[in-house]
Amino acid sequence: LVWLQNANCTEAAGGVTKGFGYLTWGNALIWSNNLASGKCGLTDGSAAGHWRLPTRRELQTLVDTSRYSPVLPAGHPFSSLQAGYYWSATTNEGRKTDAWFVSMVDGTVDSGGKTDSYYVWPVSGGQ
Repeated sequence: LVWLQNANCTEAAGGVTKGFGYLTWGNALIWSNNLASGKCGLTDGSAAGHWRLPTRRELQTLVDTSRYSPVLPAGHPFSSLQAGYYWSATTNEGRKTDAWFVSMVDGTVDSGGKTDSYYVWPVSGGQ
């Protein structure tokens, strides 16, 4: 997997304006899928469709539960990480109107309504 280095890029993509960095789940999917080279510091030659919202498990691979706010390993290469929840692409199967998110404060994994707004951190590859 390749993670976007800027964990809170606020540039517009796919017609979705990110403002403060958080989006509803549907807009998070659209924004992530339309991220491409030239946006958010990317110079990788990627086109729309190359980047996507990570699955819950992929997002959890970043978490180091021995740390707190942020729960990322020491020396991580990411910038603009927010102390808050980040959407995953994974729908809560027990409640289809919810999707899973991960807290970058304490590593908590929970689900919330897809109309709620959380941060977005795209990934490429994998899945």
